[in-house]
Amino acid sequence: MFKIKKEFVAPMVSAVRELADKNQYDLVPRVKNLISMKRHRLHYPDIKKALQSLVPEDLYKEPVRDTMGGAFWVFKKVIDSTPFYIKLKIVDKEYEKYVKLMSFHEDEFMNARRIRLV
Repeated sequence: MFKIKKEFVAPMVSAVRELADKNQYDLVPRVKNLISMKRHRLHYPDIKKALQSLVPEDLYKEPVRDTMGGAFWVFKKVIDSTPFYIKLKIVDKEYEKYVKLMSFHEDEFMNARRIRLV
């Protein structure tokens, strides 16, 4: 099991929550994301609420390097009794930061192990 320090995760989660508060987030319109949103009758305010409620313990695995620079962070969060897989990164867009959500859909790996915060 991979271990990561909570002090490393907390600033990222805090930044995501702050950006969500300012409505500075965007969902990549992948089919899987859109189907999940429709199936669960979720809208952008629901995504905002999920981002605002993230905590370091929701981290699922270590950050994954993005070929375009930076890293994606993967979280798992229960939304309306359904585990969701959330893959995101903070990016700069025209001198402003925002949360780019690559994945926001039902968790397909429910039995997989989470990382352990230390």
